[in-house]
Amino acid sequence: MYPARPRHHQAQREEERAVKTYEVTITETLQKTVEIEAGCHAEAEGLVRTAWKNGVHVLDADAFTGVDIKSVLKPRSRGHER
Repeated sequence: MYPARPRHHQAQREEERAVKTYEVTITETLQKTVEIEAGCHAEAEGLVRTAWKNGVHVLDADAFTGVDIKSVLKPRSRGHER
């Protein structure tokens, strides 16, 4: 028979198995390319930005190019500390 493990090892293993809370951020990327005539790139970007703000360029599901999902362990609140 194996010797009994010290209680602190058992408590540590139980804590490692405890359910934790994660904050998961989902970032979807939409992309659309438009052609515009302008004197320089800054003017072109400004014209397109204004048109986009005015609803001329609407990005929908057809403009989807990818997704990024990242999680971080949510810190325990001070009320849960031992």
